[in-house]
Amino acid sequence: MENDLLSAKAMPFLSVVAAFRNDDHAGDPLIRTQIFIHSFSH
Repeated sequence: MENDLLSAKAMPFLSVVAAFRNDDHAGDPLIRTQIFIHSFSH
């Protein structure tokens, strides 16, 4: 049990927070969100 806790603590992770405008600035928000996710994943 203790080894499981130690290995879980040693594993790094990344959290991402993205803020988007929803006032039709620069076009369709769904398309802009899809472009962001696609770009971020590559």
